[in-house]
Amino acid sequence: MLPAPAPRRSALRIGGWVVAARIVPQASGLFLLVLGGRLLAPETLGSFVLAFAGAELLRTLVRAGWREAVVLDETGAATPVILAIAIALGLIAQPVALGAAVAAAQVADTPDLAPALALLGLSILPLGAAAVWEGVLLRRGEADRAARPLIAAEIAQSAIAAGLLVAGWGILALAIARVVRAVVLAAGLATASGEHRLSLDLSRARALLPVSGHVTLASLASLAGTSGADLVVGLVLGPAAVALYRIAARIAGAVGEVVTETTRVLAWSSLAGRGPLTAPAVARLFDGAFVLTVPVFLGLALTAGSLVETLLGPAWSEAAPVLAILAVARLLAVPVALATPILASHGRTRVLPRLATILAATGLATTLIAGPHGVIAVAFAQTLTAALGTAATVVLLRPIAPIPVLLPGASTLAAAAALGLAVPLAAAGPAPAALALQIATGALLWAAYLRFCRPTLTAEFLRTARTPQS
Repeated sequence: MLPAPAPRRSALRIGGWVVAARIVPQASGLFLLVLGGRLLAPETLGSFVLAFAGAELLRTLVRAGWREAVVLDETGAATPVILAIAIALGLIAQPVALGAAVAAAQVADTPDLAPALALLGLSILPLGAAAVWEGVLLRRGEADRAARPLIAAEIAQSAIAAGLLVAGWGILALAIARVVRAVVLAAGLATASGEHRLSLDLSRARALLPVSGHVTLASLASLAGTSGADLVVGLVLGPAAVALYRIAARIAGAVGEVVTETTRVLAWSSLAGRGPLTAPAVARLFDGAFVLTVPVFLGLALTAGSLVETLLGPAWSEAAPVLAILAVARLLAVPVALATPILASHGRTRVLPRLATILAATGLATTLIAGPHGVIAVAFAQTLTAALGTAATVVLLRPIAPIPVLLPGASTLAAAAALGLAVPLAAAGPAPAALALQIATGALLWAAYLRFCRPTLTAEFLRTARTPQS
C-alpha cells in the first residue's frame, strides 16, 4: 500500500509557525518592558537594559551562527562537533559574566544589578546548543517543531517575570525569567531534535566554520545598531534616558518585526521556484508590501502619544515622540527587508552582508554624534540610517527594476495622506478611548481604500493565503 500523500497546506499556513515564532517573542518582550516600566523606576529599568545589552553581545558570540552551519551540514557528520563547540562556548561565557557581575557590584548603585548580571550569564549557557538543535530541525524541514519550543519558552518567561515583578523582585525577576526561558527553549529543542552526540574531531566541521564566522559577523553588525544605540544613550545620557529610548524602540521593534516578517514570509512564498524576478514582478511585490506596511507604521507614528500613555502612563510621555520617529524609520526600512528575496532570485546575495555592515556602522556613528543631544536626536539618527539603507537598496535593485516601481504608488500615498489627516482628529477624550477611536478610524479608512481602490490587490492577497501548496 502506498503511503498517504502529504497534506496540502496553504502558503499562509506554511509560514504560520514561522510568523508565530516571531510574534510571540516580540509580544513577550514588549509585555515585560511595559510591565517593568509600570513597576520599576526608570533608572532601575535602564540599568537592566544596559546589562542586557552586554549580555546580548555574549549571547551572539555563543550562538555563533551554529544554526546556519548545521542547516548546511547535509550528512550530519559535523553536527556532533559543532554541538561540542557550542557547549564549550557557553561554559567559557560564564567567567566573563561573573567578572562583569563583580565589577557591577563595585561601581553600580542599582540594587541587585550584580546578581542579575550573573543570572543573565547563566541564561547564555545552553543557547549555543539550542542553536545547534534548532539547525537540526530546520535541516529536516521541521520548522514548526523548531518554533514550538521558542513559543513555549517565551510564554514561560512572561509568566515567571510577571509573577516575580508583581511580588516585588525588581530586576531579579527579569533575570530569573531569562534563565527559565533558556532552560525551556533548550530542553524543548533537544527533545524535538534528538541530536545529543558529541565529537571532538574538528576535521569534520572545518568546512562549516567559515559559515559560522560570517553569520556571527553579520549578527554583530546588526547588534551594533540595536544594543549599540542603548549603550551610547546610557553612557551619554544615563540609565533613565536609555529606559525611555528602549521603551519606544521596543514598541516600534515589536510591531516592525511582526509586519516585516509577515511581509518577508509572503514574499519568499510567492517567489519560490520562479527564477529571476522580472521588473513587473518586483513592482507587484513592492506595491503589495507598501499597502500592507504603510497603514501600520504610519498609524503607529500617529497614535504614539495615546499609545504610550495607555500602556505606561503619563510618566513616560517623553517616549511618545521617540516612538513616532522610530515608526517612520521602520517604514523607511521596508525596501531593505524586500531586497533579500529579490536579490536571491538573481543570485546576488553576497552584497547583503556588506550592506548590513555599512548600515550598522553608519547607525552607530550617527548615534554617537546624536547622543549628547538627547533621545529624540538619537531617534532621528536611526531614521537617517534607515533612509540611507533604502537608498542603497534602490541602487542595488536598479538593474532589476526601475526606481519608480520601488516607491509607494500614487494611490497609496493619497490614502496615507488621508490617514495622516483623519487619525489625529480622532484623538479625543482620555488616552485609552482616544487610542481606540484612532485605531478604528485608521482601520476603517484603509479598509475602504482597499475595497474601493485596490480590489484586485486585495483579491490577490486572499488568493495567496488560500492557495494549496504541496
